[in-house]
Amino acid sequence: MPRRSLAALILLLALVLMVVPLGCTGGGGATGVIEGVVTDATTEAEVPDAYIYIPEVRGVRQTGLVETFTDDNGAFRLEGLPLEQELELHVEAPEGSDAVGAVLPLSIPADVQTLVQFASLVPGATAVAITGVTVAPRSVELPRADLELFTATVSGPPTRPKPTWSVEGDIGWVSPAGLFLALRPGHGYVAATAGAASDKASVTVLTEVAPWAVLIISSLPPSAAIYIDEIDTGKKTPWIARVAPGQHSIEVRLPDLPPASREVEVRQGDILPLRFRLLPCGPTGSLRVLSDPPGAAVMLDGRTTGATTPTNLAPVAAGDRSVSVLLRGYEKQSQVVRVPANGAAEVTFTLMPFAAEG
Repeated sequence: MPRRSLAALILLLALVLMVVPLGCTGGGGATGVIEGVVTDATTEAEVPDAYIYIPEVRGVRQTGLVETFTDDNGAFRLEGLPLEQELELHVEAPEGSDAVGAVLPLSIPADVQTLVQFASLVPGATAVAITGVTVAPRSVELPRADLELFTATVSGPPTRPKPTWSVEGDIGWVSPAGLFLALRPGHGYVAATAGAASDKASVTVLTEVAPWAVLIISSLPPSAAIYIDEIDTGKKTPWIARVAPGQHSIEVRLPDLPPASREVEVRQGDILPLRFRLLPCGPTGSLRVLSDPPGAAVMLDGRTTGATTPTNLAPVAAGDRSVSVLLRGYEKQSQVVRVPANGAAEVTFTLMPFAAEG
């Protein structure tokens, strides 16, 4: 090969390596995030203080139990999880509740590194009365980026609880209402679970693409209102939206923080994760949160931070901030801490175990 051609080939290869993001195939130490919301299956109200965990994760950066709790809006966030591995997400009711939780099989796609999962907790009395769940349609084939609405009939109780929907097979995402969005070619299942009963439908996602694009929209803090092209979608982060190809303006809003926005251009069949960080305006400081024992989930002003003690939160809006910590087997504790402008504050919690039932 001529020297000039060889040099051009080397330059082209270098440029390709520059634009391919590391970790897109699960290597390079990349890890994933699971975000979601837990609600009551009968009232659809958000459930705070629900216990969320994935047992025995052995990924690039995690070994052992990965856990957190839902915040005041029922939202949760688990970070540092392995990609393209079969995981089990466990959702348990808050301390003192008799609601039945859920165990959901899932896998975090390496190409998006984000998974959105919703769960419904069925009150104990209702769960006992459930005799079965039936999902329809029984089998579907969809092009990638297309939608299918599944329904679940819950038999037994006089009031029909909302089931927990989940996807098996790493092929897509399903909303709390059973709306499935095809994300990756392959075969899998869409499942509905209510109490101890469950059922699932067969789903095949084709390699061809629908005339749409998909946005996976998340924010920290979560529960931010989502606006697409200045129109209120009525949804909150985390959420997955289908949009037409072309240019779009995406904005997320929380009442006490400045909004965050981004302009994106998508093509037919694109799947684009959009992660927003809502930062305070005005004077800020930092806040170090510690607990004895450590490992407690940290909530700031009633919202999940995705962090566990010991941790340093920054930037934090100056002024009085409400801090809560939760650890499995211990009572929830909260304090109001004054964060100085351009300074640092620290708070330490001594956690008390729940009293043993006699």
